Amino acid sequence: MSEERIYVNRDMLELIFGKANINRWADLDGDDDAFKIQQRINFAIQTASSYIETVLRGRNYHNVIIDSSIRRLIAQIAALHLYDAREMIDGDSAADKMSMVRTQVDEYLGKIRRGEIILKGERTQAAPTVVPYEDSSNSKNSQRPFFCSQDDPFYGRFHP
Repeated sequence: MSEERIYVNRDMLELIFGKANINRWADLDGDDDAFKIQQRINFAIQTASSYIETVLRGRNYHNVIIDSSIRRLIAQIAALHLYDAREMIDGDSAADKMSMVRTQVDEYLGKIRRGEIILKGERTQAAPTVVPYEDSSNSKNSQRPFFCSQDDPFYGRFHP
């Protein structure tokens, strides 16, 4: 995984959601400008790819094999970005036609976060770390083990 990897392309978005839908969702100005539409699609794909990498780093994956299920997840997230931007312009947020896709994405990401889905790839090892804390009973600095990896955003912080 790297910050600038792209795992899906416009063709995959169009295969899943239809060429007309992707084109309409990405044409925010309504001027049919192919360059701007492509730029928006590229940005949605890059944003979705980066988001998935962030989620996987949060699960302590160092190197993940991006398979077809993760590619589909990235495509769904990218399409949601495009759809949501279009809905802000159209103004009918009560009729979320992508709610099923949104639910699928949330459920799959939840399974990854809970460890119910184990992805192929190399994981970082969470190493036990001793974190000093103030013991209120004897007011001396004590130590107790706190388990987290160095990739964890709370690494090295005090946790009661």
